[in-house]
Amino acid sequence: MSRKVKELMVKEMGERFADLPQRGCVVVGFQGLAAAESNQVRRLLAARGARMMVVRNRLFAIALESMSARQVRQFLDGPSAVITAGDPVQAAKAAEEAAADHPLLTLKGGYVDGQLLDVAGVKRLAALPARHVLLTQVVTCMQSPAQQFASCLSGAIARVAMVLRLVRDKKQQESSGS
Repeated sequence: MSRKVKELMVKEMGERFADLPQRGCVVVGFQGLAAAESNQVRRLLAARGARMMVVRNRLFAIALESMSARQVRQFLDGPSAVITAGDPVQAAKAAEEAAADHPLLTLKGGYVDGQLLDVAGVKRLAALPARHVLLTQVVTCMQSPAQQFASCLSGAIARVAMVLRLVRDKKQQESSGS
């Protein structure tokens, strides 16, 4: 392969993975995976909102340098592919599901927010609920004390209103009785 072609490949990877430090990725090995199985994996990943790109390790390592994500190089041993998605949890879930369906696809590790994840870390990440579920849980937790406070105030105001009503009724009885 000519130097010019390699430079173009590095440039393409740099553009394709430009947001890798923010979005994260999962690196997988695919030794022995037939072309038909590779296409099945790609379709499975696409259905989960993820993409897989087979990379040439040496060229991808050069592209990683320009992205300030050189730590990912340690996962580039043997045939490698990089799985990305909208967020790291989505990529990890898709990669783990694909690896479960295709045993020749092996998890090597992941990269999230400047941190490397081993295989166990990728599996823990895949076990997290989806982003929208986590956001809902956070909002619910933040909202709960406010709801309890509002209920407490509402109960206190109702009790004050009841006492005032009783006082009014008592005064009306005293004025009508005299």
